[in-house]
Amino acid sequence: MKNIPEENLRLIQEFTLFDDLYMNVFFKDFEEGAQWMLRLILDDPQIEIESVRVQEVVLNLTSKTSRFDIAATDKKANHYDTEFQTVLYPDLKKRGRFYLSNEDMDMLPRGENYDTLADSYVIFICRGDVIGDGAPMHHFTMKDENGLELGDGQHLIFINADYAGDWRLKDLMEDFKEADPDKMRYDILKKRAERLKKEEVGIMYMNESLRDLVSKREQAAQLAGYEMAYETAQREQYEKQAKIAQKMLADHMPAKKIAELLDMTVEEIEKIRKNER
Repeated sequence: MKNIPEENLRLIQEFTLFDDLYMNVFFKDFEEGAQWMLRLILDDPQIEIESVRVQEVVLNLTSKTSRFDIAATDKKANHYDTEFQTVLYPDLKKRGRFYLSNEDMDMLPRGENYDTLADSYVIFICRGDVIGDGAPMHHFTMKDENGLELGDGQHLIFINADYAGDWRLKDLMEDFKEADPDKMRYDILKKRAERLKKEEVGIMYMNESLRDLVSKREQAAQLAGYEMAYETAQREQYEKQAKIAQKMLADHMPAKKIAELLDMTVEEIEKIRKNER
């Protein structure tokens, strides 16, 4: 195809839904697909999705920022976050807890009562067994020691996409891992993949997304280089000042006076004094 590098064409054909870039493009403005996926995973044909956002960032002034892969809201105001996870980080369980809390904050405006909170779901689709007991799927809710359900509306789900046995979501997981649209089992996913990988408009769009990704990574690398150079310069300047301060301290000059002359704090001078010992 004209003006598209061969390497990009190859990458586009090799993408699966476990590749962030492809997953983002695949589900962007694809409410029908997100609804179908959630209905199948949760075994609930009544779910009616109202909106879908990919790579949604949840900002909080006092805590860590969250980035949801596929954030969806249904007509009952229930929130869903679906994460495609290739690496089994040890913090996934607590990340799920944190994501659930961010969903709650997003759906409860100031002044609203707690009983207006809808249900919230965080679904991790993983390349491996997060829980480690060999089961293909775990659906966690709050229960007491006797198994009594609290009913607070929070759901944390872990799915092992690599589970080898037959089970309810086996075909769905295989489609998520499949790069070739012709080998996909579900028509709704197959048609979407064909549009992005076989039709010229979709391929061009994927290529532009790749170019944007490369550009952003280059900008990030450049910024990181600038930050590293700045930190190096700052460290070298501090080391020079520290050597001068050491000589002044050796001449019994007061720390306050040294700080004024070198544009440093008294605390920094006292730290230099301690490090000499």
